[in-house]
Amino acid sequence: MLLTGAEIAEFLPHQAPMILIDHIIKADEHCLIGHIESHRSPSHPLRIRGSLPAISAIEMAAQGCAIHGALRNPSTPGDPRPGVLALIKDVSWTYPRIDEVEGPLELLVLRLHGDSHQAFYQFKLTANSGLLVLGELAVFFTDKKDS
Repeated sequence: MLLTGAEIAEFLPHQAPMILIDHIIKADEHCLIGHIESHRSPSHPLRIRGSLPAISAIEMAAQGCAIHGALRNPSTPGDPRPGVLALIKDVSWTYPRIDEVEGPLELLVLRLHGDSHQAFYQFKLTANSGLLVLGELAVFFTDKKDS
């Protein structure tokens, strides 16, 4: 694995339990792949009345984009470069609840275009080779002095 637990936390402004990606297994110039195993936990922070809706995949994807952006444009470890989720587009899902999905989830964030200040991503959340959630996100990265 490329990154786990505390290493992932260094790239996000969140603290546990809001860190939703458990492992990063691949990251290159164009994409990031992460595994999520906490989706079945009764104490998952995004559960609503006992269920984890598919729409929560947007936050999972946003975290994947933030990690990918931080790996592409490093800042001080443990002090991630601020980013703003600017656009959520064309989100669809095949299952209304992802907490009912057996086994680990796989998150793919694919950078379609961008630079050191902004990026446009497609994301896919899958499990057992089946598509669960698909969508697109735009992120703007800011400098520390701008945030």
